[in-house]
Amino acid sequence: MRDLLSWRFKFGVLTPSVNSVVQPEYDDMRLPGITNQIARMYQEDRPHNSDADMSVSVRQIDEELEAATRRIMTCRPDALILGISGESIWGPNKHKEIAGRLAEISGGLPLAQAADAIPAALKALGVKKRIGVISPYFSTGQGYLKAFWDALGYESVKARHINAKS
Repeated sequence: MRDLLSWRFKFGVLTPSVNSVVQPEYDDMRLPGITNQIARMYQEDRPHNSDADMSVSVRQIDEELEAATRRIMTCRPDALILGISGESIWGPNKHKEIAGRLAEISGGLPLAQAADAIPAALKALGVKKRIGVISPYFSTGQGYLKAFWDALGYESVKARHINAKS
């Protein structure tokens, strides 16, 4: 629904509560007449020092997804953005599951998520089959990421996990 500031378009952005980058980054990219309305998925503010910590975070985000979507729907967005990559690429079909879950709540609004954007970018760049991946995640994500890439028809010939502690 259009309003004073979102006379062109209104995005509903879903992002973890601890993420302090998505909102300002998306706001920096927006054009006049477009607004980004933010709903946060609760995530405990705890250090990520291991594979187990990463798994807990992904589970917490997943458990909060529907509640955040219901909250953002009250401002009547034109489309949804899942502002976290890990959630949608945590397996070969996780993005499809997420799209189905959010479609039930949103009435089928368009949804942008990393699992759709990444293969579209690779195609636009002419990448055919073999890729190298640098990930901020812990190595626990490798199995999920490999399954994701395999399902898309890409061969991840080299993967480097930064194991970024927080």
